[in-house]
Amino acid sequence: LSNKDFNLIKEIANFSNIDIVFECSKYNKTIFERLLNQKLKIDTKYTININTNKIKNQISLDIKKPNILLYRFSLRLNQVLLVIAKINEWLKNGYENIAIILPSDDFKKYLKLFDKARNLNYAMGLEDSETISKIRNVELKIDTSKSKFRNIIDHIGTIKENLKDEFYELARFESLFEKLDYDDILEFIAENIKNVDDIYGGKVKVIGILETRGITFDKIIIVDFNDEFLPKINDSDIFINSSIRKKVNLPTINDKENLQRHYYTNLINNANEVCIAFHSSKIPSNLFDDFGLDINNAIDGESLWSFFPKNTQKEYIEDEIIANFEDKNLSATKIKIFLDCKRKFYFYSIAKLT
Repeated sequence: LSNKDFNLIKEIANFSNIDIVFECSKYNKTIFERLLNQKLKIDTKYTININTNKIKNQISLDIKKPNILLYRFSLRLNQVLLVIAKINEWLKNGYENIAIILPSDDFKKYLKLFDKARNLNYAMGLEDSETISKIRNVELKIDTSKSKFRNIIDHIGTIKENLKDEFYELARFESLFEKLDYDDILEFIAENIKNVDDIYGGKVKVIGILETRGITFDKIIIVDFNDEFLPKINDSDIFINSSIRKKVNLPTINDKENLQRHYYTNLINNANEVCIAFHSSKIPSNLFDDFGLDINNAIDGESLWSFFPKNTQKEYIEDEIIANFEDKNLSATKIKIFLDCKRKFYFYSIAKLT
């Protein structure tokens, strides 16, 4: 909860009785203590009444010890094979409460490409590539009585009706679009189309970490467990530095990072089997240390699954060439070639390859 959210809840409490229920960990303890002005214990589930600001109930959490396996991959793409192999194994054994966690949404394009059995269901939706292609290639019939933006919106409605509503709010910037070419406006719209719901997806959820809040899974695979993705900080979070944030009572970058650590802690601790994959050529996430995981114990994923065979150094063996040579009139050039390289002499004087 942000300060704004919490103040809104306190306003609502003037008209209704409100309890908040949350699990307190070492990562979100500071945030909740600041909001509630209470001293809290970690690894505890609280029910606190907002109206009275009193603790109604607290339960010590039973922290599980899930089976965690680490996999390193020198090629990011090869993590897909871990995902496909594991979900096939788990589904075959009757498990269905499975989640694939993507710290970076762009990884879904690899999963989609190789999920031939359509076992995966993308909570964040899929790129509507067909509609995007149609928008980029739309043939406009220009009505000079209308603005450029209005002309485009009218044609987009014939491609997909709900896009009219999706971009209706852009109408207030209509005058700005007049300064652009039609192609630039179409490209802008194509780049900003929202993903479509994955209504034909399978049983296995592909989600980001925020979608895991309040949900537990038996089997989990987390890919891209690297520093560039975990913990993930938005550019907007860096705009105001931590000292200013503290003075105005805003969550600091450290608070935001800790919140993500809290989400991953809950996710992992509530599962019974967890596979974590990372790109070994990039810096691993510092969350490995937080969770007490040693990447030196990671399994070489590419020894089990790889799209491309590993480069192996082959031993060089000189093959033996035996040939009859009957030319008794050796020139100085032939003698020199023979002394320099007998193989070259064979190609030049016997096999006649030059």
